[in-house]
Formats: sequence, structure tokens, C-alpha cells
Amino acid sequence: MTAKPAPKMMEGSSSSASYFAFARKGKIALGIKPYGILKGAAFGVEDCTYFVARLRSAPAGGLFAEENLQTVVTLQKTPATLWDAWEKVEWEKKDANRASTSIGIFLRGKFGKDVSLLKKLLEGFENGAMTNKMADYLIDLAGVQSLIVSKRELQTWLEGQYKPMVDKIVADIKKSTELTNEIEQQVGVFGMQAALLKKVYGQTEQIKAEDLDEQVPDMTAQEEEAEHENEE
Repeated sequence: MTAKPAPKMMEGSSSSASYFAFARKGKIALGIKPYGILKGAAFGVEDCTYFVARLRSAPAGGLFAEENLQTVVTLQKTPATLWDAWEKVEWEKKDANRASTSIGIFLRGKFGKDVSLLKKLLEGFENGAMTNKMADYLIDLAGVQSLIVSKRELQTWLEGQYKPMVDKIVADIKKSTELTNEIEQQVGVFGMQAALLKKVYGQTEQIKAEDLDEQVPDMTAQEEEAEHENEE
């Protein structure tokens, strides 16, 4: 059986091999990197979560050096600029080294202690719903004729990027449900807090005030902020 080729990863301004290359025009490659999760409230949208990804157009360099792409190069002439290569994209930053912008989607639900909102957020990812929409959107931006991967390959890579976050949602729902059920059994009965925490969470640390705040996972947001500072 032929081994599946490794994904082609593009360099970021300050991050190595972090963008998944999914399209190409001549000597220009287009890559994507999920990087941020923001509370919808920051945009005036309550009980929603905003998922952000960075889109990057840059010289392909040696990314395709091992392939014989003479036919492709002949059919698709290299565009004049990195941003002209993808006419459907509205770029935020443009220079000789890269063109970049952000794409995103609001999903209903949010991180926190409310199990119903966690479950609502999880629904957005069930059966690949969110990554399927994301793959379709990216393919439309690039144009089918410019793809260097299949939709399945693109979506599979995106699924892998979001899996840790989805796993966290599932774990948070489980913990919150177990804690609620345990507390229901303890209503009106004195008990040790450490014993309750150990039973539900497998830990005995004291609950701190900040632990009661809503927590949002950070998908390399600090790395992306540093990259943006370098780009400006």
C-alpha cells in the first residue's frame, strides 16, 4: 500500500510549518491555520462563540520541489501579486512576502458552567458540520481548479485541529453533569468539599474564585498575536 503523503505546511511570519497548504496558482500557495476562539459577547452576540482562522497567500518556495508540476505551471500562470491570486478574498495585510486575512464563524453555545450551552456548542461540530462548512468556504475562495488536496483531505486536517477543543467540550459536559448529579444527592447533607471534588474531578484542590468564571480554550492565540505584531 502506498504511504499517504504528508500534508504540505507553509511557514508563518514567526511560526514554522503552521499553515496547511490547500491550493496553488503558479508559484503562489494558499494556506489555512485555525488559531482563535472568542466569546460572542465581544461582538455583541450573547450565547455564541466565534471561531477564527488565518488565511495566508505566500510564495510556494520549495514546497512543491519534489513534484513535477510543469503541466500545472503551464496551465496556471503565476499571478502578478500574492493577493491578486485569489480574487474572492478580502485581504487585511499585503506585502511582497505574504497576503493574510482572517475568516470566522459564529456558533451557538459557549464555554462555561452551563451544560445546555456546552451541548449547543458541541452540536455545531457533530458529524463534521462545522469543518464541512469551513472546507466548502475555503474551496469556494480558492476555486476548485486550484486545489492541491481533496475536500476530504482538507476537512480531515481541520477536524484534527479542532479535536482537542471538541474533546474538552465533551469532558466539560461530563464533569458538569457528574458534579450536578453529585450535588443533588448532597443537598441538605454536610460533607467534605475535598471528598466531593475528588469523586467528580479526581482532585482535592480548593475551588478558587477564578475557577467559577467562564473559561475559553486558547488555540495558539498568543502565537498568532506575536505573528501579527511581526507582520505590522
